[in-house]
Amino acid sequence: MNRFSRRIFTRKAALRLALALILFIALIVAFYAEKNWRGQRAWAAYRTDAERRGVKLDLKDFLPPPVPDAENFAAIPIFEEIFRASEANEPPPKRLEFPESKATQPTMGEPSKAERIDLAAWRDFFVKNKLLDAPGPVAATDVLGAVGHYEPLLQQLRDGTTRPHANFPVKWEKDFAAPLSAWLAVSEPSFDEPTLRR
Repeated sequence: MNRFSRRIFTRKAALRLALALILFIALIVAFYAEKNWRGQRAWAAYRTDAERRGVKLDLKDFLPPPVPDAENFAAIPIFEEIFRASEANEPPPKRLEFPESKATQPTMGEPSKAERIDLAAWRDFFVKNKLLDAPGPVAATDVLGAVGHYEPLLQQLRDGTTRPHANFPVKWEKDFAAPLSAWLAVSEPSFDEPTLRR
């Protein structure tokens, strides 16, 4: 090691470099601490002024008032089951889904192409899934009979639509994660096709 290198890499130089580095880091920490302090003071001042003017700043200020179950669409039994399962971290009930089958589920037609529903194909599908004992002479009657299996649940949904409010039991204390837990639970079980009505 030459004389120049020995001058640079001395213990005294290493201490000076370490001290300069510590000082630089301390300056950065002080800079951000001062910025945070000023930001908190500015937010506190704005919040005080906004609250004086009646501006709502908390999520709880936007929560709808409680709704009696008799007026709440979200309080029908099928939704209550779904939310109970969600709270218990269990899979939601699948009472509105067709039974699993190796048979291919027929389509509902394509309204934009003026395609009609193939009721005979649906009747055969329901026979294969044992929702019908045997095919009858009129496919439409058979399809309505098979869908009758879901009638109690569909009636719950129809009755629920007469209620004037839909206040779902969302846990708003979870902030932005709250709507996900509730809406994912509701969207899980689904009757994929439009309801067939008499």
